[in-house]
Amino acid sequence: MTIAKHECMIPVEPDKVIMRYIDLEKLNDMMETSSLFFCRADKFPDHFEGSLPQKEYESRIRRGFVSGFERLHLNMKKFTLINCWHINENESDAMWRLYLKSNEGVAVQTTIEKICSVLKNSHSTFRVSKVRYIDYEKDIWYDDEEYPVKSYNAIIPLVHKRNEYKHENEFRILFDIDHAYQSPDYWANAESSIGKKIEIRDIARIIDRLILPPSADEIVRDKVEKIMDKFNCNIEICKSKLMNKPFY
Repeated sequence: MTIAKHECMIPVEPDKVIMRYIDLEKLNDMMETSSLFFCRADKFPDHFEGSLPQKEYESRIRRGFVSGFERLHLNMKKFTLINCWHINENESDAMWRLYLKSNEGVAVQTTIEKICSVLKNSHSTFRVSKVRYIDYEKDIWYDDEEYPVKSYNAIIPLVHKRNEYKHENEFRILFDIDHAYQSPDYWANAESSIGKKIEIRDIARIIDRLILPPSADEIVRDKVEKIMDKFNCNIEICKSKLMNKPFY
């Protein structure tokens, strides 16, 4: 349907390159189902996900805004789904190590502009935002230059993270399951309890190229080529620049 504009979202230049590091099973599933997997915010390993900086919390206490706020934020985590990308025109050795447990995977490379154009053709409504990293013990959300948003919205915690995660340099696609708020058994009856696959028409149009892991051999390349051939996708498959020959 569309990408909803929201003052709390942090814009990113449309020509920025983004990457998503996934194993071959997830690549095949993405192509086969023509979908992206969106994870529940409360299922991310960072237990600070969707929480408040200390000073924001203390401000709420002083103003008496306590009742219902904790439940509001926990529900936002439970019913907001997120698909994450790494903003970087270069490969990240750290991302390879974090998100792949073997050499059987790829980095899916695209741009903000391309992925947004494809999302607009889907049947769903999304929000997109860069993640802002702050000190949760010293900072507040508002900043004259970085985040001049004076109003409060429960989505704000989901576009902020602690400085300890700054290496992720994250771009997020957010999807709300509005009707699930009224259904306490929603996730118990869902196909997956940790998230949802959302259909994206022409999923292959998202991909600029696929980058192989530094440790990939010809067997891995062959597996990636077979996945792409199976779905009639003529997409460039590149070896990792981390394996280029050094000069001395």
